[in-house]
Amino acid sequence: MSALVARLIGHVLLRGDACNSELRNSSRAGRFRERNGAPDQAIVTASALDEQWRTSCANFTLSRETSASFSAFHFHSPNLVCRESGRPTPSSGRNLYHVEPFARIRRMRPSLTFSISLIIAANLHTAIAQSSPTPAPVTLRSLLLSELHSTHDKAEWFTPADAAVAGLTAEQAKWVPQNAQGKIDSSANHSVGMLAYHLVFWNENALARLRGEKPATPGNNDETFNDFDAAHWDQIVQRLDRVMTDLEAAVEKMPEEKLALKAPLISHISTHNAYHTGQILYVRKLQGSWNPENGVK
Repeated sequence: MSALVARLIGHVLLRGDACNSELRNSSRAGRFRERNGAPDQAIVTASALDEQWRTSCANFTLSRETSASFSAFHFHSPNLVCRESGRPTPSSGRNLYHVEPFARIRRMRPSLTFSISLIIAANLHTAIAQSSPTPAPVTLRSLLLSELHSTHDKAEWFTPADAAVAGLTAEQAKWVPQNAQGKIDSSANHSVGMLAYHLVFWNENALARLRGEKPATPGNNDETFNDFDAAHWDQIVQRLDRVMTDLEAAVEKMPEEKLALKAPLISHISTHNAYHTGQILYVRKLQGSWNPENGVK
């Protein structure tokens, strides 16, 4: 970025020198001379003339040759006439008044402003880059941990499980929504407690497999829902949080080779958790026990 700014500034300075050379070459043809009544009269302020006339003449009426190529002007003071007094202006020992430097500045002003803006922008970009910490590169481990946390205790794209089951009483946890026929059918519809118990069962099962253990497999998946007991609701909430925390710790410490082999299982755990957490929130909204300010409106 610094090299780019340096090249731009050099371009501006070279352009300014070229403009100045052009102004010198064209100045002879652009001299002011008196030509009363001409349609191309111009007014210049008295500050461009002698100090002694600044108090007596506010403006001088001048005439110049009309040409689009004239970018700078030289004029002889004996040919200037004060608009108010009608007298010619004194030369004060000088016959030629150069306004070439002022024309050069006016011509260079947009380029200089652009260059200064680039310098400020470059410095600001550098300051922001230095103040902002560089994010760590994404790895398989960091990706799997991010998925686990997003379904456990870190609200990002959706509400995590710990928030989904928080603030619910045992009585509310066993509420089952009605089916399409207006009847309660726990074999088809599940309560929040049943869904949470199902999550506890399969997360503990997956953790045991990651540890090299052989957990028992249920004869029917319905058992992982129907074995819920509302009397143990608080313990179920605690078990859910503990097993998800243990899964995260296992992934953090797992060797790279084993992590690569178990990555599909770990990713499926997160997907399964997200799926049933969404069901928990849906049941709570049907029940009227969910506060929309907690994440799902």
